[in-house]
Parts: sequence; structure tokens; C-alpha cells
Amino acid sequence: MKKRQTKSAKWMALREIGFDTGGNTHLQGPTYNALEDPSLRQHFANKTFNKHLQQHHLIDRTGRILDLDKHKSKLRIIDQEFCQSENKDPLFQSLPALLANSRPSSAASRTYSTRLPSP
Repeated sequence: MKKRQTKSAKWMALREIGFDTGGNTHLQGPTYNALEDPSLRQHFANKTFNKHLQQHHLIDRTGRILDLDKHKSKLRIIDQEFCQSENKDPLFQSLPALLANSRPSSAASRTYSTRLPSP
């Protein structure tokens, strides 16, 4: 009788080794959005909580739910346009050269020298 238990234990161990749930990674379960839940609508209608949601850009002033992915993509586009405009601006490109050529006045250099110890 012991032989049968050891055989079944070995057989079960081999079955457990062959069992793999890694192939289900492409399947995604349904997503839950609490802002769209009709039973929580009264909870989100609270004025202080509504203000909190507006501060975190989850809803707009009228109470409509904002899509975070669209909001992030709009911010990314604005940031890219801002960077491109900085690179094209001739004043912005000449600013480092202007700062390098400017020297502090003699009064300013005296105040810096009195404040900083000499090496």
C-alpha cells in the first residue's frame, strides 16, 4: 500500500511541474472605473470630494469624467510644442552666450569676495 501512495505522490508532483498558468497573460479582465459606477454617484456628488477630484484632474468643472489617457497625450503634445518653440527662438538660443559674456559690476564682485572665503 505504501508503494501505491509513493507512486501517486510522484505522479502528482510531475503533474504539478507541468502545470503552467503563464499562457494567460494576454487575457485581461474587465476594468473597473469607480467614477462611472451608478451606485457611487451620490458619493462623488459631495462638494469637498468633487473639488478633490477636480484638483487631481479626474473630472472637469461641470462634473464630466476626464479620460486620463487623452489628458496625458494632450499634455505631452503641448510639452513637445513648447520644447520645439524654445529651440527655434533665436533669443533663447543666444541666452547662454549672453550670460557667459556678462560680468558682475565691481560693487557686486566686492560683495561676493567679502562673503566667500578665499581658497
